[in-house]
Amino acid sequence: MLPELTNGEDTGDHRITLRTPIRDGDRVITELTFTEPAVGDLMALDEYPGDFAKSIATIAVMTGLPMAACKQIRASDMLRIAPVIEKVMGRIPTTGESSQRGSPGASTSNRVN
Repeated sequence: MLPELTNGEDTGDHRITLRTPIRDGDRVITELTFTEPAVGDLMALDEYPGDFAKSIATIAVMTGLPMAACKQIRASDMLRIAPVIEKVMGRIPTTGESSQRGSPGASTSNRVN
C-alpha cells in the first residue's frame, strides 16, 4: 500500500505524514515535503559511501532537513518514503541501465536480446 501522498498545487511538491515523528532541534516534524532536487544536489550524493547513506542524504536534499534529523526516520517510514522519492524524481536508471530514456536526441527504440 502506498503512503499518503499529496501533490502540491503549483510546486510539484509531495508530502508524506510520518508514522513516527522526528526532531530537528526543538521542532517536532510529523510530515515531510519532497521537492525535486537539482542535478548538482544529486551529484553531491556521490560523496556518501554506501546506498543507505545515499538514501538518507537524498531525503535530506529533497526535504531541506539536516542529515541528523533524517537519520531519526524509522525503518517503517523509510519503506513508505522510497516510492515518494521515485514519484518525485521519476525512475533514475541504475548502473548498467540506459540513461538515454527520454533524453533529447536519444533513440527511443526498445530491443530485446
